[in-house]
Amino acid sequence: WENSRVIMRGLERRKKNLEAKLANVVAEINEAKDDVSDFEMMGIDHIFVDESHMFKNLGFTTRHNRVAGLGNSEGSKRAFNLLMAIRTIQKRTERDLGATFLSGTTVTNSLTELYSLFRYLRPLAMKKQGITCFDAWAAIYNEITDFRTAEDVGIERPKKHARLLNIEPTPDQQEYTQTLMEFAKTGNFSLIGMDYVTDAQQKAKMLYATDLARKMSLDMRMIDPSYPDHPRSKSSMCAKLVKQYYDKYDSVKGTQLIFSDLSTYQGKNKGWNVYEDIKQKLVAMGIPNSEIRFIQECKNDVAKAKMVQDVNDGKVRVLFGSTSMLGTGVNAQKRVVAVHHLDTPWRPSDLEQRDGRAIRKGNEVAKLYADNTVDVIIYAVRRSLDAYKFGLLNNKQLFISQLKRGQLSVRTLDEGSMDEKSGMNFAEYMAVLSGNTDLLERAKLEKRVAALESERKAFYRDKSAQTKKQERLREDNERNKKNIADAKSDLEKFNAVVKRDWAGRAINMITLDGFTPYAKGKDGKLTDKVLTADDGEDFDKAIGEQLIKIDKSAREVEFGNYFYVSGQRLVYGINNGHGTINRVAKGLTGRMPVLALNRLPEVINGWQQLYDENESRIKQLDTIIQQPWGKDAELTKLRTDLADLDAKIAKNLKEDKQKTQKEAA
Repeated sequence: WENSRVIMRGLERRKKNLEAKLANVVAEINEAKDDVSDFEMMGIDHIFVDESHMFKNLGFTTRHNRVAGLGNSEGSKRAFNLLMAIRTIQKRTERDLGATFLSGTTVTNSLTELYSLFRYLRPLAMKKQGITCFDAWAAIYNEITDFRTAEDVGIERPKKHARLLNIEPTPDQQEYTQTLMEFAKTGNFSLIGMDYVTDAQQKAKMLYATDLARKMSLDMRMIDPSYPDHPRSKSSMCAKLVKQYYDKYDSVKGTQLIFSDLSTYQGKNKGWNVYEDIKQKLVAMGIPNSEIRFIQECKNDVAKAKMVQDVNDGKVRVLFGSTSMLGTGVNAQKRVVAVHHLDTPWRPSDLEQRDGRAIRKGNEVAKLYADNTVDVIIYAVRRSLDAYKFGLLNNKQLFISQLKRGQLSVRTLDEGSMDEKSGMNFAEYMAVLSGNTDLLERAKLEKRVAALESERKAFYRDKSAQTKKQERLREDNERNKKNIADAKSDLEKFNAVVKRDWAGRAINMITLDGFTPYAKGKDGKLTDKVLTADDGEDFDKAIGEQLIKIDKSAREVEFGNYFYVSGQRLVYGINNGHGTINRVAKGLTGRMPVLALNRLPEVINGWQQLYDENESRIKQLDTIIQQPWGKDAELTKLRTDLADLDAKIAKNLKEDKQKTQKEAA
């Protein structure tokens, strides 16, 4: 009951939000309708959508509103506008046509994006199957049956050679790591240079901690430009590798792409950034200044196209950019021999899009001079969020790939406890930054135990609900069984006394006082029309006047003419179950009770069908109720492992404490 009330309140809030949004849209339409032609007036027959994953945030409704990883159910205005445009075309053609979606990453972060594709492209097919919401879609389309990769369809492109470059943290990074751990533990914002914070900022403590840890792992100068450079900084390590690739493929003018969404180029004299820092080092190593460019320098599409052409021609040998500006819509692959990732994007699709700038058809230098392989270098600082985050992205990408190929080995995915909106879980944050693998393993074990305990609780809660549902079905069938028996008995009695004509039809022996059974026409012959008095009111009074009274709330309550046929226990409504005698209906008024009894076989069949359906559902529920959870042994082992790990951690802490005391003495 409490859950129902919570759900209802949530639905009411969502209804109000949608009504407000709709009102705003209507107001905007009314304001602009005289200024522009609407989409329908343009007569467009088909829409080609390149990089269709940019329109993935289509709103949806689900009862799983507290499940992480489903995406934003509200959706974006851009996606909704596209849906309306496609619907306009589909409405005109009355077919699931009108749009072609093109993307290298059909699923970027959430499986609800597949549902959005169905909504865009297959609305009539979904309607035919009765699919009206995400939950109904998920219940049917729980796997993909036809998915083809580039290799499957024979698209020739280079292979990816990924390399994770683990970098030891600099002394400044090690010291700042301790500061961040203390901040995460105490929430003392003065440790990170903030003397005054609001309640909202205090609650977002882990988001601040996560953001600072990301910046620290890229370069300490993102925390404070006054920090000195270091030979082990990412910019220094990247510059060395870029120069090596530059020299190796100099004769064929091999090119390289460097990605970072943090510390991007903002323009000349706009402060320190990692792009310009690496460029300065490369120029110092002998690479011409003109061969190193930033995609952010392009202020329009013409300039961007010119820069991309210069990369393909080998005039620009090193190109920097972010995921949004260089990761999509850029065909600069002709000479790319290496891709460098300085930071970690949030989604697997972003990493895939970055790599896709080089690992695509048309990479001639890789094919002819690099064994048709492109090197992808991922820069990660040890005991930072880098390696951890790349590991999570790898797990998520593996899950998505297995889903597409129908090769899922598991049904759930551990996405870790870090996201761009709320930051990282405290336990895992401390474990990663401390470098203590036991603490990290404990955080993972604790999460798996909590997940299994929650799953176990939900399993038995559902089993209890199914048991109660089965009990209700059994009670219903007891009533259905009795109704069938009584109705059959009434039918036998009716058949024993009824008189039938030559065609086997029951002869009506009932008349209304004061009326002959049949109305006569002008020719004096009987008709099949209901007998009516010249005045309708006289007719009503003749068969039982309709009563009207006023109740205490001053509402008018009507009592009409309701009739029924009574069996030994059951009653059967006349006039097709309505119980009222309509004086303008065809057929004789007095014949209605006989017609009601003639329907007894149909009534019995209806109850029998309901009985059979309930029995089938009872058997199905038996299978569900008797099925064991099946993960008790796994949960027990995890609890044991967690207890053993706690004992190990406690022992190590005790030994460290004794060692510290001994050294102090």
